[in-house]
Order: sequence, then C-alpha cells, then structure tokens
Amino acid sequence: MRLWTLLAVGALLATCGNSDDNTASAYVVSCRLEQSPVIGGTIASGEETASLRLLMEVAGEGSLGYTATLTGGDWISFSIRDFSETGRQRSATASVGENLLFLYYKANGTAQSRSASLSITFDDGSTPYTVELTQLAANASDDPFVTNKQWPELPEKKENANYIYAAHYGKMNLKTVRNYSLCFDKTLRLAHWVAYPLHSSYIGSLDRSDAWAADPKIPQQYQAALWLGSYQNGTIYNRGHQIPSKDRSSVEEMNKQTFYASNMTPQRGQLNQQMWSALETKVRGYVCADTLYVVSGCHFADYDNETKDKAGNICPIPTDYFKVLLRTRSGNSGKRIADCTASELRSIGFWVANENGQTLDGSLCKSVEEIERLTGFTFFPEVDASVKRQCTPGEWGF
Repeated sequence: MRLWTLLAVGALLATCGNSDDNTASAYVVSCRLEQSPVIGGTIASGEETASLRLLMEVAGEGSLGYTATLTGGDWISFSIRDFSETGRQRSATASVGENLLFLYYKANGTAQSRSASLSITFDDGSTPYTVELTQLAANASDDPFVTNKQWPELPEKKENANYIYAAHYGKMNLKTVRNYSLCFDKTLRLAHWVAYPLHSSYIGSLDRSDAWAADPKIPQQYQAALWLGSYQNGTIYNRGHQIPSKDRSSVEEMNKQTFYASNMTPQRGQLNQQMWSALETKVRGYVCADTLYVVSGCHFADYDNETKDKAGNICPIPTDYFKVLLRTRSGNSGKRIADCTASELRSIGFWVANENGQTLDGSLCKSVEEIERLTGFTFFPEVDASVKRQCTPGEWGF
C-alpha cells in the first residue's frame, strides 16, 4: 500500500487552551491543522499526495513538553516508517515560536471510510488539543444523487464518464447541513455547475478565509493546482468562485470549503471583481424566510482559449457564466418547493460572457428554460415547466 507524506500550507482548526501564567514559563497559544484536505476533519483517500501538518505556537519563555497520541488504527502515524502503536505516540518538547508536528497516512484502498483521533496534552496543564479525522474511502465522492434525496437546487444528473458528482457539508448549530454540490469535469479541471441553498443562516460576519486547497472528494490529479496560487496569467484570469465566499460567512468550515480548487474557474479579473461580484451581492438580496435555491455554473461555446495553473496544467477558459435561481413568490410561505404550486414559485436566470467591462442590468436576464437550452443541463427538474419559462426582470429588481 502506497504511503503519503503530509506537508503544509494554510491554517485550519481550533485553538488549544492557555496556561494561567502567560508571563514566564512557556505556554501553548494555538494548535491548528494546516492545508485542507482536512477541512471538517476530512482527509482524501490517498490516491495522490495530500497535505497535512500540525502547527503549534508557543509563547513565554523556555520550552513546553507535550505528548501526542493517535488512536484509530495502523493507517496513520507520526513516523513514516513505523505504523505500530509506538509510531502513534510522540513525546517531545516545543520551543517558543512555531513548531511543526508531521503526520503520515497510508492510502485507503477499501470501500469504507475510516477514522482516527489526534490528542495532544501539555505539561503546563493547558486544555488538551483534540481533533477527529476521517479518511475517505477509495474514489469516494459523496455523490449527492446517491447519498441523498432530490434537493430542490440539484440539476438533473447527466451520466458522463468525465463527470464527478460530490457534495460538501458542515456543522451549523450542532447539526450537519449541506454546503454545496457540484458536477466536476475531469477533462476541464472545473465544475460545470455548483448548486446550493441560500438562507440567512448561511450568511454572517466572517471574513473570507482564503484557505485555498484541493478538494478531498475529487482526485487531485484532475484539479487545477490553485492552492499553489492563481493561474499563470493571474492578472488576466482570477480564481473565480462559483459559490461565493460571502454566501458562506457564518461558519468557518463552510467558508473554507468555498476555497476548494473544484469551486474555481479562470474568470476575467475585472469581471470577477466588479460586475460578477455585484451580481453575487444582488443574489444575496433575494434571500427570504423561505430558502433561495441557486445554481451557478460556466459554459464553453468553444474551447479556443486556455491558461495554465502554477503546476503547468492546461486549464480551458469558459466563454460564459450563468446563475439560475428559484424561490417562493411570497418568500415566507413556510412550504417546501415540492409542496408549492407553479403560481407560488418564481425563477430567473442570468447569462454573462466571460469578458470585462460589462454592466449589471436586465439584459443579462434569461429564463431558466433558455439557459437549459444553452447548457444542455436540466435545472430544478421537479418544478413545473411554466415556472422555468418565467423571465420577468422587474420582479428581481431590474
């Protein structure tokens, strides 16, 4: 079984406890797992190199002893050579400043996910640092069409050998809720669409995390290596979010998941920062007591233009972007979409060329039905066709 070393990049989890004496002896300030196949404690199955390390920050004077323990099986260790119980124990001393603790894990070639616990205790009596880790099964994608029901935002599934369907989740008020689902294309290194619910509970005051990372549910070799930086001509093409960071600003874990490479496309920089950003803001203004359902995606009228990521992978450039929206007409019906009549629903679509210098106005509006014709995807498949034929910009503030 092949072994993968875990390296480092950005910040993730929670802080450790503090000693009461922060003036003399050494004390731990924070511990956090870095880079993020570990967002939400999820590790990729190991089909390719993943990245993970623990960053421990110590302040005060002198040094601080600690003991780290891994439990849960012989697939994860502090030693690249020893996966026995001995390798899963580590006693060491941390000096003032930043200290690194590396972990190593074996590839998971089974059809089942597996879990482990990391616990660190400190000689100064600080609150122990603990985190649960789950390694996905081989080729696990968490396909929302398999693991779940028909969520209102999910387009109709298209069978294609190049498509990978995956869903991401997060904890909100102690409950696991869905973040977003996507249809990822292995040949294009991006998602054709990202679908998600939007409600006031998802929107808060958190700043963007900038936690650029590979998506652990998509084999890394198919993703654009956007955790290394933007595209090679990044001044022209930005790492454009499909589900915006600001649409997930109440839960840090969910915000970090919006920075997965699978959620990015090479989008014209001025478009990304100006008109597209303004459209995203306008969409958030449609949030109501009932849920707003959003699908954001990209389209290729041709494949004539391409860029590269920092690893040299070719990344085709979309010619157009779209958003399709669905919500109840009143906004406070308290009803599920499936229980609403056609007259109780309204929808709209937006079609945007991947070009700079555009204006946010009603000329961008199209019916969902028309965007279905343009893209070949079927959106809101359980909704009456008359709803998807709607295109009334005035109802949406245009």
